Amino acid sequence: MNETLRPTTLLLFGNPQAGTPVMQNSQTAAIDLPQKYLVWEDQQGQTWITHNDPAYIAERHNTEGLDPLLDKVSTALQSIATAAGE
Repeated sequence: MNETLRPTTLLLFGNPQAGTPVMQNSQTAAIDLPQKYLVWEDQQGQTWITHNDPAYIAERHNTEGLDPLLDKVSTALQSIATAAGE
């Protein structure tokens, strides 16, 4: 049986200066790091870029005291995704 999938690419990347403090705060966050972008095409042929918001990861792993760092990461991720979509 041959399975098909519309174009889909998973990009993994990380920054130890951002990810390490998150994992030090909550080791289970390592399951969600490094950060990822999913680039995928929907049924209409439109391409999308999706990523997990760092605030979601922080909430999922009950991190505390990292809001300034997570805000910077979130802003950077959104900027990259927006620039890639232009």
